[in-house]
Parts: sequence; C-alpha cells; structure tokens
Amino acid sequence: MSKLRNPYLDVFLKYMQPPSQVSPIGWEARTEWTAADGLDGPEWDKHIINELNASLARTHLVRYFAWAVPSDSAIKAIAELGKPVIEIGAGTGYWGWLLDQLGVQVTLFDSEPAGGNELTSDDPWMDVREGTEEILATNDGWPEHTLFLCWPPYLSEMPERCLELFKGDTLVHVGEHGGATARRELYQVLPTVKGESVNGWELEREVDIPQWPGIRDYLSIYRRSAS
Repeated sequence: MSKLRNPYLDVFLKYMQPPSQVSPIGWEARTEWTAADGLDGPEWDKHIINELNASLARTHLVRYFAWAVPSDSAIKAIAELGKPVIEIGAGTGYWGWLLDQLGVQVTLFDSEPAGGNELTSDDPWMDVREGTEEILATNDGWPEHTLFLCWPPYLSEMPERCLELFKGDTLVHVGEHGGATARRELYQVLPTVKGESVNGWELEREVDIPQWPGIRDYLSIYRRSAS
C-alpha cells in the first residue's frame, strides 16, 4: 500500500513524543517548541506554539480533524477487512478521507455535518451526509458493510441503537472504553477480552493509536456470529 497522506498524524508527531521516550504514562508534549513553529502552516497549526500546551492543541485540532488521531496501521486494519464502511457520527469525515485513499468505499453520516456546531470545522475532508443512527434501519441494515464508530458521544445512547439496527457482522470502534466516549452500557454489551463472546460479538483485534495526554483511546475490531 502507498503511504497515506495523514496531516493530523504529521502535526501530532511534530509536537508530541511517544511514552517510550519520556514516561510510561502516555504521550507528552515536546519541549523544544519555538515561536517559529507553525507560523507558516495552516490555521490549525498556529494554535499549538506554546510550550507543553497539548490540551489547547487538542481542543483546536479535533475541530479540523477528528477526536482520535489515526495511525497508518489503524487505517490499514480497517481497509484489510475488505468491506465498505458506513460511519455514524463522522464529523469532518477525516477517517473516511484516509480510508478513501486506500480504495475503501465509505458512506459517512453525522447528525450535524461539518460546520453544524462549534465542535467541527466548516471545511470537511470529504462529503458527510446529514443523518443519525436511524439510517441503519434502511438498506436492510447495511449487512455487507463494516460499521465504524469513532468517539461516540459521551453518555449518548446512539452506539447501542446502532448495534440494534445494524445487520452486518463487523464493528470497528475507536474510543475510550468506559472513559469519555459513549455510556458504560455500551461496553457492557461488547467483549473486552480477545476471543471472548458477549451478546454474539467477539473481540477480534485491537490496534493502538497515538493518544493525547490523559486520553486512553484505541481501535477495536469486533465480529458478530450469525444468529
């Protein structure tokens, strides 16, 4: 596969360094930032000049990209499933844009597409249609697709409703399990141990992704057995 164009990862790596280089508690901000950093870059790069200001950086970058930082390995893991993808809550469509680079057919929905609220940029990375989880009640439940949920909203029942309506056998979830994403009820109906089956779902694979300080998100791939 050709190298992905992944500007979110590029700018993340410019200002952050992995825990193996600094501490066991997670990614930390680099300390060599200068006032010249980012000044010639796009607008989203100008907000992360201040030393150790990773919290402010994340606040701005999630608007332009996504709540989770996609690694190339995470995108390729989804592509290797060999299925078209339907994403609910796609935001700016950034993860979908990366998948499209690898030839994955993506269909993206969000209740408030890019620019619809203060949390997303006015400039989406690709077309995101207006729609909620109820779209999964159409098209016979999208049985040939992978359902993709990236940072389902905190305390929202949306992801559980997605699982009720979706008729396919593959789910990809990106987020904190029991942290700042979804409700704990979602993680009670999904397995946490590889090979374990819960409500017909089995955890097939987990993929680490770069994490902002204090965030513990990763990618999980689940398969559902035939009923």
